[in-house]
Amino acid sequence: MKNFVFLLLLTGILSSCGSKTTLEIVEDEFGGANKELGSHNVGDSLSIAYTINNTGDNNLLIKRVEPGCSCTVGTFTEEPIEPGKSGEITLNYNVVLENDSFQKSAEVYANVEGGMFEISFTGYGIGQLADSIPTSPALDEMLSDSVTIQNDSVATN
Repeated sequence: MKNFVFLLLLTGILSSCGSKTTLEIVEDEFGGANKELGSHNVGDSLSIAYTINNTGDNNLLIKRVEPGCSCTVGTFTEEPIEPGKSGEITLNYNVVLENDSFQKSAEVYANVEGGMFEISFTGYGIGQLADSIPTSPALDEMLSDSVTIQNDSVATN
């Protein structure tokens, strides 16, 4: 009896591990899995949404989203996405490159063929980061003051 229960549990566990599904990343005005965002001012905070349709026969389970760098943060629908339903993955990024292009990506781990898929976005940062950082009159005054440091200690042997 113990062996039967064990085999039944093992069969259930193994069959649930193999429940793969298929998905579609919805196209919007910026693209699908690879979005072209155009030009943005340095200092802008971007929130890039990817709508994911579950086109398979099993629930889609997004396990984690791993951005390619620490400058990008990913969030996602944590509940199982039923067949025929949609979920969302969002990548958040602050534009910091001055007059240069940026390209960021994230690996999405889910119960799909291959265990993961990639999403990405590209764009161009315009302006200068220093121009986008607000300052106060007090800070401007501190930056213009000079400071003299004097060390009057005497070394002894």
